[in-house]
Amino acid sequence: MTQELQTLAVIDPEIDALVQTGRFNWTVDLSQPDKAIQHLRAFLKQQPVPAPDRAVKEWTTSYETQDGTELSLYVFAPASSAPPPLPFLPLLVWYHGGGGCIGSPELTAPFCRDIVRTHACVVVAPEYRLGPEHKYPTGVYDSWAALQHVAARAAEYGADPASSFLVGGESNGGVNAAVLTLLARDNNLSPPLTGVFLSAASFIPPDDVPDRYRQAYLSRMDPACLDAPGLNRDVKQLFDICYAGDYSSPLFRTILWPTGWKGHPRTYFQSCGLDINRDDSFIYRDVLRENGTETKLDVYPGCTHCFWGMFGMISQARKWKVDTQRGIAWLLRREAH
Repeated sequence: MTQELQTLAVIDPEIDALVQTGRFNWTVDLSQPDKAIQHLRAFLKQQPVPAPDRAVKEWTTSYETQDGTELSLYVFAPASSAPPPLPFLPLLVWYHGGGGCIGSPELTAPFCRDIVRTHACVVVAPEYRLGPEHKYPTGVYDSWAALQHVAARAAEYGADPASSFLVGGESNGGVNAAVLTLLARDNNLSPPLTGVFLSAASFIPPDDVPDRYRQAYLSRMDPACLDAPGLNRDVKQLFDICYAGDYSSPLFRTILWPTGWKGHPRTYFQSCGLDINRDDSFIYRDVLRENGTETKLDVYPGCTHCFWGMFGMISQARKWKVDTQRGIAWLLRREAH
């Protein structure tokens, strides 16, 4: 097992060639964390978002958080109700990544449009508040309020969560989605979730790995992962400072969930081989399986954290797009279109 995990951290040749150009290395100044976060946010704002697709209608609405703050919901739906000839469609609530400090639902638009086009479903991408202005657990509570709001008002978006109700996210969005899945089960969210998509997320506190998994939890200590382009050790430390997640809390690391994982909906994982979060997916997948959950996992050897964003031009990014559609189809219990 150790050798197999180490092999996954051998950098993908296409990524390596791009890194050698010097254009894909993030550096952050940990002495000024707030300023570093603003710099990363400015960088993301410069990234172009493709123009809207005529096959997808998009609009913005809002929801109210537990403390009465109004935040945005970005809704994506088929421009036509056919196919399929149904008044209401499956629903996916998708949370963006960014370490709890950067990112936005607007940046998920290309992903959300692809899901709508391929699967004729409704995708809702909620805004949630970020650190350092709003530290943990504000974003978690916002995300939970958004999920409850969308579940109660899905018909307004043309969705029928009683047929298929998915929740998911990438990176920190996946962390939130994992938490929401268990909150939904424990609080009897209606309709109940039917599927979960956890992409490059983390579920385990590094200092509290279950004994039987300790030897299989290498990515947090592997220098190749710690020094990888993108989410390297410095960027991770920056997020830890500015988001201030509590590693002893189940609202941040679901391996600690006090009521266990029985009744967890079927779950699709994605894991990147050159990512400090890599082994979280393997271990959490095994925990869910042991508790009766159907799981599916796709792994991308030698690829950095959420590489499809930074290295979308490489072969494995094209594979990721195909895998993602197949994973959604599996969660919906139907073949990909």
